[in-house]
Amino acid sequence: MRRRTRTFRSRVAGPVILALTASLLGAPAVQAAQAGTEASEADFSKIWKPPHRPLPGTKPVKATDVDVRKTKAVKPRYPVPARTAAKPRTPFLEPASGSADLTGAPGTTPVQAGRLPVWVSPKGTTARSGTAAEGLVGTVTAVRTDDRSAREVGVNGALFSLAAQSSGTSGTSRTASHVQVGLDLAGLQAATGGEFAYRGRLVTLPGCALTTPKVPSCQVRTPLTTRYDKATRRLVADVALPTAAAPAPSPVAGAGKPKAGSLLLASPAAPMLLAAETDSSGPGGTYEATPLNSSQSWASGGSSGALTYDHAIQLPPTLGGTAPEVSLGYNSSSVDGKTSVTNAQASWIGDGWDFNPGFIERVYKPCDKAGIPDSGDACWAGFNASLSLGSHSGALVRDDKAGSATATTDAATGVWRLKNDDGTRVEFGSGAANGVRDGAYAKVTDSSGTTYYFGVNHLPGGDKSDPTTNSVSSSPVYSPKSGQPCYDSAKGAGSWCTMWQRLYLDHVVDAHDNLTTYSWAPETNWYKRGAGQNSGNGTMTEYTRAATLKSIAYGQKLADQVAAKGALQPAARVNFTVAERCTAAGTACDPANRTVANKANWPDVPVDNECKSTGTCV
Repeated sequence: MRRRTRTFRSRVAGPVILALTASLLGAPAVQAAQAGTEASEADFSKIWKPPHRPLPGTKPVKATDVDVRKTKAVKPRYPVPARTAAKPRTPFLEPASGSADLTGAPGTTPVQAGRLPVWVSPKGTTARSGTAAEGLVGTVTAVRTDDRSAREVGVNGALFSLAAQSSGTSGTSRTASHVQVGLDLAGLQAATGGEFAYRGRLVTLPGCALTTPKVPSCQVRTPLTTRYDKATRRLVADVALPTAAAPAPSPVAGAGKPKAGSLLLASPAAPMLLAAETDSSGPGGTYEATPLNSSQSWASGGSSGALTYDHAIQLPPTLGGTAPEVSLGYNSSSVDGKTSVTNAQASWIGDGWDFNPGFIERVYKPCDKAGIPDSGDACWAGFNASLSLGSHSGALVRDDKAGSATATTDAATGVWRLKNDDGTRVEFGSGAANGVRDGAYAKVTDSSGTTYYFGVNHLPGGDKSDPTTNSVSSSPVYSPKSGQPCYDSAKGAGSWCTMWQRLYLDHVVDAHDNLTTYSWAPETNWYKRGAGQNSGNGTMTEYTRAATLKSIAYGQKLADQVAAKGALQPAARVNFTVAERCTAAGTACDPANRTVANKANWPDVPVDNECKSTGTCV
């Protein structure tokens, strides 16, 4: 990812398939609604929750079982618009070059550089004052690299080099000229598969990016201020172009690939590298990480105007009489709260829908706000947490009478309570085999005596040899100041470690020792840690970008599973399966095929921003 851009839900899941397997003879039949129970005045403020509550003001109707596999598709009453196909990416396969002679260009009239989609105006503006600057009288030579060279530098789009030669004598030459460069937006749209318009940007790169693209310092980007010229349909920017008084070199042949010793390196003035590439965000939206949705706190109660709907999935109870609640909830305010400039990706259930049994989340602050200039990493922001567990949800606060005031681990922070205390007790522990610092996990106990474990990753009280639940989302976190967790005096501001960002619910134990186990499927990604503050010299580091629920197992005793090391089969299990949001079919939609070359199959996923453990990542 670019800098610290982390796509928390980058892999947008598609259809959710639920499968229920149980060692029971049958599920209890749903009781039919009794006729005549309709109230004289319907209460429309109630939320309809199937299957036991009829709609207000309506009478039950008879239904018959239908084998959907044998039914024919119903023809729509009105024509259905065809789905818009993803725009294929049309990369620049061959390098090309051209020159723009500005000697006789009047005023600020742009001149095209040969046949390239590049226009240069002889006058730009100064960067500081915005006033007109001295225009260039001479020639500007532009070279566009091929797509392969651009990819080696990590550019999804187009990579150009620009160099100027003044027609004046050596005595009147200058090192830089302010010119205005315009790029054809239609060509950039084609090169990026139609994505440049809403998340494109122009940046400059060091000249060594073409010769040594793997060197981190050669990948440092400097964004340019751009604007869209509606009349010409071009993206324009004012740049200070390197200028030499010596004769400009001849453009390279159209089929010649720029290499060391060619135009890019042999120019009297070192060329400027200009990249038109896609970013992780822009005016049309963002793919950046989104923590707890702020729109969920817009309003509460009947005055919010939100349409809410719960679709309960009835699960058969086991011999112990317990069954977890699985309900797919819809809330229109979760959609209304998202705008065109927020991360508007749907949840793993669907747009406006969600299902999450529970989690505890911690937030960190950007390191460039914590004393590490130019850093895009996450830094320690103190012990903070929020709980999402049905009716037991909200910000958590520490009990000032418990724990250590100088705690450097979660386990030493003592007891936590909900901001609106309802008797729920939250405690953090250590020693879990979950891959984060100190093996931190959480234990939540409600007033009924039911205990909820978050991020423990194994059976509570076991020897950690049972199957893992993968219930922790982790992330690299810096601790640049003394007294903070992970701080190492030998490393100073470079001190860091892997900490938890979310602890997902993985075990529920009631007062009778009945156990419910939640297992998760994490999705990981990589980014160049520390690149921002070290001139691009970062280290590829893994983090968890998202997690989806994999299964729920119930109808079991905690003591029995601990004794059997988790090998006993539960009485019932619910399996959740997610599919890629892919427009193709079959093996073409395998995650291994989610590459830039196949990005048209994933039209709403920023494949060009996805980093691998190896290769170029900026």
